[in-house]
Amino acid sequence: MSFENYNNDILTLYRSTDYDEPLSQKYIFLSESKDFASDYGKNLYQIKIQPKKIFNSLDESDMRKLFDLLGEEGLSDQYNDTTYYSFEEMDEKYPMWSSDTWEMIEDEIYYVSDYDCALITEGGYENYVVFNSDIITDVKKLDEPLTENRKIRNTANKIIQYITRTMSREKLRSGLNDFASKVKAEGGEYKDVAKILETYYATGYISKEQGDLIKRKLADSFKLSVLAGIWLLPGGSVWSIAAIKLCRRFGIQLLPNNLEKKKKNDEIS
Repeated sequence: MSFENYNNDILTLYRSTDYDEPLSQKYIFLSESKDFASDYGKNLYQIKIQPKKIFNSLDESDMRKLFDLLGEEGLSDQYNDTTYYSFEEMDEKYPMWSSDTWEMIEDEIYYVSDYDCALITEGGYENYVVFNSDIITDVKKLDEPLTENRKIRNTANKIIQYITRTMSREKLRSGLNDFASKVKAEGGEYKDVAKILETYYATGYISKEQGDLIKRKLADSFKLSVLAGIWLLPGGSVWSIAAIKLCRRFGIQLLPNNLEKKKKNDEIS
């Protein structure tokens, strides 16, 4: 997979932030998806860039260069609690490595900061980290209302950041896998959960009642973990959306196979 043709092209991307100045950070995070970007702050911007030198984390040759730069230090995969010491080892042990490249290179971002920007994936979306602000050609604030659903998704992302930095990834992954397996079995109340998830993927929305149901079922999967109490905190929609996003980050398929195929067909048509 090569993105060399992106060099010198003008790319239209999006960024949201709680700050009034969208370009004040050292590293500027942008997304191809307006919806994905809008989850991260109240102020939404359309930003155009024209990079001349992109580090493409989806490209094998660029990832091999990163391994060469890292040397004996290796590349840490936080979500799988593993350190890889070569591209071949990463490709063999985790063939889905390209599903979320940001988490793997986040701590090593210094090694690629001599590029104009880095193309990464996060949550299934193509995103960029801009190192050289000179490639930014246009910035426009989008006057879109901060809807209640955007507020919920924004809060869910903050929860995700807290959980992934403070909780055991092994227990988190185990609980999410348990929850996903029960949803895919579609037994009892989990059949209702599967329908709610299908609706969420179609609309991006979960009602309070739907969120509360998912939240209770999540707690069942984490009953022996401190995370069980976290899932039962107030705000069913917030915590349910956080869990859905965490599953996506871990590459865990939540929808039953028949619904997943239907979702993919709907996206193609």
